Amino acid sequence: MANRCRIALGASLHNVLSRVKAHPQIYPAIDIAYSSAEPLNKPVTLQLPSSGLRLRFDGPDQRLRLIEVLDFSKIALVYKNQE
Repeated sequence: MANRCRIALGASLHNVLSRVKAHPQIYPAIDIAYSSAEPLNKPVTLQLPSSGLRLRFDGPDQRLRLIEVLDFSKIALVYKNQE
């Protein structure tokens, strides 16, 4: 798993962004959406189009609350060390 980036529920937005940016070959594009009017009250959405993932962080503590898989063919998922 050396070339994979682990993303887990509860991770901070800063931690996930740091990990994703460290793997540009896996995540060449990062789309971030947030409310400029209420950045601390509305969720932050991080979309990784090349991996078929959309990550949703809550606004107040910026923790990962939802991992949406938009395309299962684009990324291998691991749960309890099994794909």
